[in-house]
Amino acid sequence: MEKRELTKQAKMLALLEAQEAKKKQIEEELKKEQEEKMAAIQEEVEKEEEEEEEVQEEEQLERRRGEANTSKEIEIAKIAHEWAAHLELGEDREAEMAIPQQEREATRRQIETERDPMRRKAKEEEQQMAWRYRLSQDRVRQLEAAESIKKDLKAAEARMGKIGAETEIATKLATLTQSVESLLIAHREQRQFNHIFEVKIDAMRVGFKDFASDMMKYLLVEVHNATNNTREFCTGAIEGAKLATP
Repeated sequence: MEKRELTKQAKMLALLEAQEAKKKQIEEELKKEQEEKMAAIQEEVEKEEEEEEEVQEEEQLERRRGEANTSKEIEIAKIAHEWAAHLELGEDREAEMAIPQQEREATRRQIETERDPMRRKAKEEEQQMAWRYRLSQDRVRQLEAAESIKKDLKAAEARMGKIGAETEIATKLATLTQSVESLLIAHREQRQFNHIFEVKIDAMRVGFKDFASDMMKYLLVEVHNATNNTREFCTGAIEGAKLATP
């Protein structure tokens, strides 16, 4: 009886121990699962925080860039405005210096008689604009004069080249005239010339002189035609001289 009771108690104790062990195992598994869940949640939270920090840093960087760009644009605009002001001031000064001193002083005295500051300022600006316009007109006239001089120089160069060519032709004509005249004189000294050849040669000499004179007068406008005519005439003169030779 006692042995049975002991066995029963032992079984109950073993069952309790098994249940306790199983309970402990379940608790450990639950604890581990809970820790894993907490770790996952913590990791997700940290990831979100990192993303938020990156977004904030990017926004701050963009703001700084925007501020830097804005500051740079403002600085550039300021510099451009200063340059424009200096340029305008230089133009006003240049236009003013182009005006005779007496005229400038007379204009200033006339403007200073205006008591109203606003109207006096308006008159000063109006006068500066008038002087600038006057300076621009002077520049236009200077450019037109320079262009006209340039055209005149080109025309003069063309005329000089033409005159050079014409001078060369005139020199050849003079040499040819002298040669023909020498031939005519020599031929006239020979008594075997008959009357027909003498008349022919005299006529050629007179005609050649007249032609050479006309050539020198109209050579500047009809040099091409004169050259052709000269060649034809000289050919005839030489052929005539050959025919006149005994």
